[in-house]
Amino acid sequence: MLKVYSSEINIFFIKNGDNHGELLRINRGCKKRLNLYKVLQDKSPSELSKLNVAFVSIQLKKNEEAKILLDSIHSPLLEQRKYLFYGTMAEYFKNTDQIGLAIGSLNSALAIVNITAEKNT
Repeated sequence: MLKVYSSEINIFFIKNGDNHGELLRINRGCKKRLNLYKVLQDKSPSELSKLNVAFVSIQLKKNEEAKILLDSIHSPLLEQRKYLFYGTMAEYFKNTDQIGLAIGSLNSALAIVNITAEKNT
C-alpha cells in the first residue's frame, strides 16, 4: 500500500507495504508535479488524487484532460474536501471562458467550506 507521509511543496516520501521507502524530490514546476500526482494516482487511486491531477492539468492549460478527470470524480467521496472540487471546477470554467459557471462553482465551494481560514482566502 502506498502512503504519503510528507507532502511539503517539493518533497514526498512514499512508503511501500514492504517497509521500504522512496524519497522523491520534485521541483515546483507544474509538469513535474503532474507526473508525481499521476504516479500517486496509479499507485493509490482516490478521488482526491484525481482532483490533484485535474488541478495541475488546469494550471498547465490541459483543460480537456482536466475535464475528463473532473467528470469522473464522485465528489461526495471527497467528504470535507468537497469544496476543493468546486474550486477546481471554477478554475476549469475560468480557463474555458465560462465565467458564469465559474462564479457558480465558487459560490458552491464557499457554501460548503467549513474551515474559516480556507473560506477567507
